[in-house]
Amino acid sequence: MSTIEGHIIMAQGLKKSDLEKLAQSKADDAQLLFLNGRYSNAYYLGGYAAEFGIKACIASRIEANTIPDKKFIDKIFVHDLGVLIGVAGLQSELKGQENADQFFHANWGIVSKWSEQRRYDVVDRSTTQFFLEALINPDHGVLPWIKRYW
Repeated sequence: MSTIEGHIIMAQGLKKSDLEKLAQSKADDAQLLFLNGRYSNAYYLGGYAAEFGIKACIASRIEANTIPDKKFIDKIFVHDLGVLIGVAGLQSELKGQENADQFFHANWGIVSKWSEQRRYDVVDRSTTQFFLEALINPDHGVLPWIKRYW
């Protein structure tokens, strides 16, 4: 990652496997930060775990030896999880999972509100705890669901 005028820019050329590793490492680091009382940073990094996970799904949609449409490429470089789900082509899968699992539905509602702008916020312990549980719960969490589509 690099920064330009204070904005985080995703490095060009990340492979799907890199994005998968980044997603898991951000989730792991978020948990460590939480356990050490660093709630705001845990929340912030947890959101990137979801973002990188969805971007790994998007990477699997890009055909080798084919230049994707510019509009498609532009949409990849956003931080809005709902937009990224659309770019990944997972809207119907998401809706189906939300309809089938009320706990997942609630968890997506929590995680999808994440924004990279939260880096400026002070996030309390309980908000971060709910967020991380919604993200990583093995049965109803957003990240385990995303991993199904890597």
